[in-house]
Amino acid sequence: EGFVVESLQDGRTVVYWYTYDGEGQQRWFIGVARRDGMRLVVDELLATQGGIFGPMFDPSQVSKTVAGQLQIEFDSCNSGQVRYVVDGIEGSQDLIRLTLMKGLSCRDNQAAGLVAGSD
Repeated sequence: EGFVVESLQDGRTVVYWYTYDGEGQQRWFIGVARRDGMRLVVDELLATQGGIFGPMFDPSQVSKTVAGQLQIEFDSCNSGQVRYVVDGIEGSQDLIRLTLMKGLSCRDNQAAGLVAGSD
């Protein structure tokens, strides 16, 4: 279970969320976020279903439906909180960074406008 935040060269930010539902079934979400200060806001969080990984991947087999909204607020380079509404159910989780880009410090990320906070 986890989140991936990807800053694209065109200025967009994509949030991926992979998790499980109450019955233990995989759920995959994706959304394009807008920046609002120290927050990333996904107004249309899409649930994906279908498709397979690997060389037989066929994007036409993946369906996407709007499942809710999501916000990530960073309180430092290494932590934050996500708040969401999915299928009408509200929730939140604390986030802790697991990885850094090789050779890129937290201060470099700040200068690039990717996150807020300090080392």
